[in-house]
Amino acid sequence: MGNELVSIIIPVYNVEPYIDECVKSVINQDYENIEIILVDDGSTDNSGILCDELAKTDERIVVIHQLNCGVVTARNKGVIQAKGKYICFVDADDTIANNMISIMTAMMKDVDVVDCGVMQETKNGSVQKLRDGLEEGLYQKKYMEYLWKNMIRYREDDVEGILQYCFGKLYRKSILKRIFDKLDSSIKYCEDRELVYRYFLECKSAYIMHNYLYFYRYRKDSCVRKSNETVMHDLNKLYTSLSGTFREHYLEDSLMKQLQMVIASRCYMITSLMGFAPFCQNVRYIFPFYNMLNGKRIVLYGAGVVGCNYYWQIRKSNEIDLVLWVDKSEHSDKVTEPEQLHNVEYDYIIISVKDKYLADKIIDELIAKGIDEKKLLWREPLALAE
Repeated sequence: MGNELVSIIIPVYNVEPYIDECVKSVINQDYENIEIILVDDGSTDNSGILCDELAKTDERIVVIHQLNCGVVTARNKGVIQAKGKYICFVDADDTIANNMISIMTAMMKDVDVVDCGVMQETKNGSVQKLRDGLEEGLYQKKYMEYLWKNMIRYREDDVEGILQYCFGKLYRKSILKRIFDKLDSSIKYCEDRELVYRYFLECKSAYIMHNYLYFYRYRKDSCVRKSNETVMHDLNKLYTSLSGTFREHYLEDSLMKQLQMVIASRCYMITSLMGFAPFCQNVRYIFPFYNMLNGKRIVLYGAGVVGCNYYWQIRKSNEIDLVLWVDKSEHSDKVTEPEQLHNVEYDYIIISVKDKYLADKIIDELIAKGIDEKKLLWREPLALAE
């Protein structure tokens, strides 16, 4: 592809503890022909000041300050400012591998987008590898139809055909400029999906790679994890916006079905997203131990979606005695820290997580603390719907 200029756009909003590490991971790319556009979206902490200080350290950094308008507008401002032929988005609390841009530009050649995998930090500190469900390789001509039929839900399963994040992708600026006017900047939840799906529908070719080049930081205080009272409005806006475009496409039936599957899956999370859980919790995962725990004293370990689902079902049962609910990071008047296990009597501890790797890790930690392995129970949660 030569040595084309790549514009890396970083929307910035109240990320004072993270912005330095993020920007330095971009500065240290082994691909040097880059410009770094920091869009300070009306930060109320020192993020904007830090952006200006970072710009003094590298002439490739450009800083834009604006009133708080949201991430969609911030990205668009960066695209308008960008001088590069190619564009990459990075969230200001994340980092990227030092060879991410060089690897992705090498794959760009004559394609319209390159997509890579993501290393995602979880709330317990472990790392989860996320990649597209679609097979790795080049998609063009007749194979683009296969991509579009699977980009939202791969083979109609609960798997993202293309990771829905704006980050971890290398775009053509010319295509981005065509779609930004169509984006609904008022959407706060799932706004990435509108950009990604619209962009891929504009593409004539794509390269999917499974290299894990982007590092996503878990932040309990991030916008995506705060209670969002407008999430139903956001989902409706997303559906309305995309359905209008999808119905004009020759693959309308497939695209609409995939979109409806996404919306349905988000609806199972509404109570959590709006902050109502666990006391008004939609049941997505069925408690699998009813038959063996009647009359038993149990502890729930885990207060994520699975743990909240189990709690909601157990509290309606008169046959199971829930003596404690613990989690390493989610604490409330109902959920306490795992150290309290030694202060109660119980028959079993139910490991309330979906992922087997995480369940095994928790079990190993509890055994190391002297807890009888026979009292530790985990089964893969039974999904009511995906």
